Amino acid sequence: MSGSRPVRVALIDNFEVSVAGVRSLLTPYSARVALLDLGSAMTKPSSVDVILYEPVRQTPSSQAMLRDLARSGRLARLQIVLQDRPGALFRVMSEFHAHNVNIIEIYHQRIFTTLPAKGLTAEIECEARDGEQIDRLVDNLRAKGYSVELAELA
Repeated sequence: MSGSRPVRVALIDNFEVSVAGVRSLLTPYSARVALLDLGSAMTKPSSVDVILYEPVRQTPSSQAMLRDLARSGRLARLQIVLQDRPGALFRVMSEFHAHNVNIIEIYHQRIFTTLPAKGLTAEIECEARDGEQIDRLVDNLRAKGYSVELAELA
């Protein structure tokens, strides 16, 4: 991303009031942030730098758009086995930072698991430029000894 062009943002939300609100908020910063037309962003996902979406109030069409982004490799859910010790999650987050992969959501389970005591599974939804960026992150985590699985799309 060059410093001379604005950051390109796609908003995945079918509610016109949400789109209008975000557009209004970003208008004063139009030299630095461009809100893309969702149709063109979906046909060429590589043209998008940042994806904004409402995870709770998804319509069927916005859910389909997010699944398309996941199929394109831009979104992923990683299941990572960790030790339940201070700093364990921080060390994993540092790898996401080093690979410039955006974390969307983190869920961890340490009670209802078949892992030994002090073991936990962290599910991390993340966003990247493309599938190769996610692959590099996963390869790096595995090289550092983490057990990492990519959640499959249903």
